[in-house]
Amino acid sequence: LAKPSHVPEEILRLAEHDILCKAVYDCLGSISDDCSISLLIDGFNSRQKSCRSSAVKAVYRIYVRSGVNARQKILDALRSMNGKEVISGLLNLFDSRDALLTEALIWCSAATGDIRFVPVLVESFEDERFTESASKTLKIFGTEGLSIVVAHYPAASENARRAICELIGECGYYGYSDLVGSALKDHSASVRKAATTAVAKLGMVLSIPDLVALTDDSDPNVSSAAVSSL
Repeated sequence: LAKPSHVPEEILRLAEHDILCKAVYDCLGSISDDCSISLLIDGFNSRQKSCRSSAVKAVYRIYVRSGVNARQKILDALRSMNGKEVISGLLNLFDSRDALLTEALIWCSAATGDIRFVPVLVESFEDERFTESASKTLKIFGTEGLSIVVAHYPAASENARRAICELIGECGYYGYSDLVGSALKDHSASVRKAATTAVAKLGMVLSIPDLVALTDDSDPNVSSAAVSSL
């Protein structure tokens, strides 16, 4: 079709067949207006992971190209999912190799307001392609969302520790200044750099001596960040 429009019932009914389900969802994401939203949201409950993934991406694509009224209809439907079991089936879809899926999940987390998406947002934040959108969405969840992440900080990977420090700085959460201060001595240079930048954004003047020490860090990126932060 030249442009998205109302899809005939004959096409929608094809989704009742498991073997065609994913193909129908992909098709609707390309050609449908908001008339198929109920069907696609039902697809979030599909037993097949590939079908759930296609359904989420299709809803996101339709939302992006829809008008104000249709967008509100979609948002209302997604907000009603907050706290429901259906969210569990979306959380294991994350795959950073699929850019559209990642964008759709970040959007879905904001639309539903379900705090269980926070770990997915942190993983998205680690990829520079999605850092900005993931950061904006994480701010919606406030300190409650960040506290979920910080609780797992000691056992977190290097990338996750770096992301957490960056998030604390970006969101201005001074309450986690102790964590940032300790991260200045992390064995990972990328974590030390992130913590150094966070110190400046949080205005942690008591950490100035630590920043001065880091100007002689063995990693030039860390020492440069320390100078900038000072």
